[in-house]
Amino acid sequence: MKVMRSAGGFRFLAADGPFSDGVAAEPGYRIVRVRLPHATALADGFRLVEATLAGLGRPMAALCAMELRIPKPLTPDEFDAFNRPYVAQHDRWGLKVEGHVPTARTNVAPEIDPPPAPALHAFCHTIEGQGPRANFVISGAPEAPGTEGGLAGYWTSMAG
Repeated sequence: MKVMRSAGGFRFLAADGPFSDGVAAEPGYRIVRVRLPHATALADGFRLVEATLAGLGRPMAALCAMELRIPKPLTPDEFDAFNRPYVAQHDRWGLKVEGHVPTARTNVAPEIDPPPAPALHAFCHTIEGQGPRANFVISGAPEAPGTEGGLAGYWTSMAG
């Protein structure tokens, strides 16, 4: 696993998929989580992310994590199809670093009251300033089958 740096004030664990394994704020930055009042269709959610960051005077590169809600668990083929437009959006935003999507991501398929279509639940971005302690976000994938060891062998502290 390779630790890389984004122009948005965070470092990330590069992965060979549609999202990173996790992100951590760089010194002088902190991560802020924005939870939407309701699940928002992805296209509308992407526009909301753009407007939020623009309103704060932050670059799109400050986007560091996405929390999605999906109607049902996906098969591997459905997951691949779902990820194509997601990665394309990151390409349009110009976020990739050396071919890697830097944002962390978690997908949740709620059993009760699932959304009718994939939706944005929350997102994280960086802002300048030091918080009371360093902060980070991990993707949901490190706990998935086939990711034995997860992040434990890579980040044992916020120092990386």
